[in-house]
Amino acid sequence: MIDFQAESGNVYSYDEADRIGDPGSYGTVYGGRAEDGTSVAVKVVSFRASSVQDRAIAEREVEVWRRLPVQPEGHLVPLLDVARATDQLMFVMPRARRNLAELVAQSAPLTTPEATDVVRQVAEGLRELAEAGVIHRDIKPLNILDIDNRWHLADFGISRVMAAATASHTLRGGGTMEYRAPELFVVGAEERVASDLYAIGCIGYELVTGRKAFPGPDHRHQHLTVVPQLPESVQAPLRTVILDMLAKEPSARPPDARRVVDVLKPGRNSKDWQLGVQRMLATTAERRMKNDAKANLVMEYRERQRQGRLALKYLWGSTVDILSRDVPDVIAGEDRPHGFPYLIVGDFRLMLKIFELDSATESMNTLYVGSLVAMKEGDMGEEAGVIPANMVCAWNGESAQWHLLRFAPLSSSPNHMMGSGAKPQTIFWNGAMFEASDRKLIHNEVADPHTILDMFNEAIGL
Repeated sequence: MIDFQAESGNVYSYDEADRIGDPGSYGTVYGGRAEDGTSVAVKVVSFRASSVQDRAIAEREVEVWRRLPVQPEGHLVPLLDVARATDQLMFVMPRARRNLAELVAQSAPLTTPEATDVVRQVAEGLRELAEAGVIHRDIKPLNILDIDNRWHLADFGISRVMAAATASHTLRGGGTMEYRAPELFVVGAEERVASDLYAIGCIGYELVTGRKAFPGPDHRHQHLTVVPQLPESVQAPLRTVILDMLAKEPSARPPDARRVVDVLKPGRNSKDWQLGVQRMLATTAERRMKNDAKANLVMEYRERQRQGRLALKYLWGSTVDILSRDVPDVIAGEDRPHGFPYLIVGDFRLMLKIFELDSATESMNTLYVGSLVAMKEGDMGEEAGVIPANMVCAWNGESAQWHLLRFAPLSSSPNHMMGSGAKPQTIFWNGAMFEASDRKLIHNEVADPHTILDMFNEAIGL
């Protein structure tokens, strides 16, 4: 046991072997005791003793926590005491019976009345935070604790005071990806009450389904474009509240947590006409979310295509540079009016015909399709030359990646330049690999300048 004296003069102890939960984003919580034997939880925040900035950030949590109201029936974890050491701060708080993540793991999906009660209590906590001028910034089931049979918001390590958003000792970029609002994936966006409400919407979905609404791994794409489907068993008004809080646009969410609390008050929607209105509102919220998701899908797809064009510019420019170093009289240009890039070496031309897809595909994987076309002097027409390989741009994780695809030839002729390819419009992504409707893929590799030039040489038979 580690003993320490807090600023109140009281002595506490905590056991490093009794760690509560996983280490948080900012500090580790241990089980402990007060002098009178009362069970407490002790959050230990360590920092570099020589760093003024580290200490300022740690002290920031003390400042935020002390702003919070202490109410007998409140829903914010109270700060009982605090202690300072050379390289640590220790926060003493009541020990919780469990966190909300444990309830979800053990009991979800909850019934509508059970989930309504939890969401209302969490919204009460957010309302109390707002009254103190604080944004939480990391609401998630692990940070919601059951103390005295009431749910409390906890962990204010990355919270900020609304009036001090630009303080140099305020942590930025906080939050947990599964609960991070769509607007926060935009560079420079600031957390607002609306983003905390969105996190509660994610939690509400989790309570009634037992699953995360946006499990990843591509969280940005999911938050912007995926529309979570609530079970039909989820009744109004909870259905309306969850869908409203999950709105893609911040302005479409409830204006504050008080509105959520009012809608979910026991007995508030007990009449048939009230329930009917809530069902209409839920339908409206779901339709609005679908429309916003479609718009975001197109926006996201176009952004991926933009990154694909930049990647191609670099790839093709590198190919030209490599070839130009060895062949000073190589000619590089663009075919008009299409803007297809080409290389001319002597009597031979290598052109890259790239076609932009009309709209976002369901998987969002395929961004561009096209062909490497090798021609020699005298070749004319749209079908001139041979396709040694296809070029396809695919989204891979967080970046656009160009691939060279080789398909089995339909036929071969000793008098025809070597190579095989498929018509771009026949290439699609089947969820695991690229296919062409009438061709077999025999080779797929990430494109680089040397492989492009190797296929050029192979195609012209040199």
